[in-house]
Amino acid sequence: MSEVFRICKHGNVVRHPCRPGPDHHIVVTTIDGSRVAMHPVCDFERAVRTAIGCANIKHDRCIAVKVKCWHMRDLCWSLGIDPKSLRITVEEVITTLKKALLQSQDPAVRREAYDELIRLGVIR
Repeated sequence: MSEVFRICKHGNVVRHPCRPGPDHHIVVTTIDGSRVAMHPVCDFERAVRTAIGCANIKHDRCIAVKVKCWHMRDLCWSLGIDPKSLRITVEEVITTLKKALLQSQDPAVRREAYDELIRLGVIR
């Protein structure tokens, strides 16, 4: 993934990816290696604007601001949680979706379950 480097006022640097990848969930902002903010990936542009705004403020010394896109497993590791402990199997997801498709009284729920089963390749 390509990155953008910006030299802001006062010599501060902002580094961020051009855009998040399709499997990223979290946007993390750091200043000199310390995590200062976390946002959902849908707020990527806002996180970049905030990082640039922070870098444009005069500090006692030059700072490096980074915006990083993380997978959910990266977030888990940063919080000291083993991501494997949070995993549910694909089979469990498929079973739940089939149950919703067959048993739900709500047409919107059935439609969403159906669409997701198609996306997963269970229904063609």
